[in-house]
Amino acid sequence: MRVAIQGSHGSFSEAAARRRWPDLEVRPCREVKDVVALVREGGAEAGCLPIENSLIGSVTTTYDLLQEAFGDGALRLTHEILHPVHHTIMALPGAPLSGIRRVLSHPVALGQCRIWLSENLPDAELVSAWDTAGSAEIVAQEKNPAWAAIAAGPAAKAHGLVPLAENIEDDPTNQTRFLTFTRAEPGPHGPGLVSRQSSVASRYKTSLIVLVDHKPGMLALTLQAFGARGVNLMALQSRPERSAPWTYRFYVDVEGAAEDPRVAEALEEIEALAAELIILGSYEAWTEGSRLSPPVPTPAHRAEKPSVPLVDRRRHPEGSVVQVRHVSFGGETPVLIAGPCSVESEEMILETASAVAAA
Repeated sequence: MRVAIQGSHGSFSEAAARRRWPDLEVRPCREVKDVVALVREGGAEAGCLPIENSLIGSVTTTYDLLQEAFGDGALRLTHEILHPVHHTIMALPGAPLSGIRRVLSHPVALGQCRIWLSENLPDAELVSAWDTAGSAEIVAQEKNPAWAAIAAGPAAKAHGLVPLAENIEDDPTNQTRFLTFTRAEPGPHGPGLVSRQSSVASRYKTSLIVLVDHKPGMLALTLQAFGARGVNLMALQSRPERSAPWTYRFYVDVEGAAEDPRVAEALEEIEALAAELIILGSYEAWTEGSRLSPPVPTPAHRAEKPSVPLVDRRRHPEGSVVQVRHVSFGGETPVLIAGPCSVESEEMILETASAVAAA
């Protein structure tokens, strides 16, 4: 299995991906967009991207790429992975810690090791690099014994370095959340969706993008669709909408697959309320140490969504006008509809239709 990751050999992304595919063949990429492109083009069967860190929050470069990457259904999200982040400082073989004068790493990693660095290397120059494992690669190439890198432990072996100190992070509870994805396979459930049978066996999450009209209470009304049905909202992230300055799109994670009855019912309501709804996909949730709520039962009144546009008066308080041939429903002129109070046979339907057509 060829898996594309953002970062070099020995990175946290590789370690996270190996929790899903232990025998993977890693395909390192410099940028997040390169990971997506490699999977799209067939250079890798799957990809693994960091989406959120427990200390610093969202990985904005990944969030900004989600709609482009998964909005068209060509790729599908498959799994969530939570991976612990423990930092190691490493240098050339034989280099003493006391001789280190420059430390390279990703700026986030440098910030997460601030206390250790101030106590053990107070005079060292801290230099930002594009990637933690990439900084180890630079140190190995430069062959300067006064240089060190902060990266995941496996990066030392991958680049011929030796650890000087391990677990130097300020907070040992640090974790990063990753999402894995593959090319979408055509099937009856559509891209990014899972069968109801599989969603019963595993716990799932669904990620989506919501754009709402800039009106008071619209976001609250939209999110109420989940709460009213007992669907747990796991994450809410706003990002600027590039097509319209000072407007925002909202990234939402909820428990359950998009085909789960309560989630599907909530999505139907949101489709009517929101200016735009993009379902990025449903994927298997990481359950080890997570805070998933108990599954909710199927609502007794659950009905399949009709294949017609849904409109909610809370979004359009002025009302909507629907044109059926020469008749306008919802316009200024009242429309009287008459017919049998109940339908008892196909013959009755046809007789009524004929009478309406002849009127």
